[in-house]
Amino acid sequence: MKKLLSILSICLVFVSCSPEPKNIETKIVEKVTLSQAQAFMQNQCDNIGQTLMRTKTIDFDGTTLYAFMSVAENGMVCISTISEHKLEVLAADCGEAQMKINQWNNF
Repeated sequence: MKKLLSILSICLVFVSCSPEPKNIETKIVEKVTLSQAQAFMQNQCDNIGQTLMRTKTIDFDGTTLYAFMSVAENGMVCISTISEHKLEVLAADCGEAQMKINQWNNF
């Protein structure tokens, strides 16, 4: 019996001295797809009277960006971007058509 108690107390020491397991929360983040970004951007364009013309996928430092070219009724061209991380317009820049087309072609 004494031998059993000795073994149990040794085991208890090892168990109590071992580091506690860490609770690691695994958070699965769904990335925005091209089709989701395109549908979102189409809705944005419809709401502000623009026509969505082109779509492009760009890798920027390991992050996927979706770029969109749209044309307003007054002929101004806008380039907008959406990140794969959040379904929102990250940036938008509008200007004269030829300048924006050149920027678009240089992406």
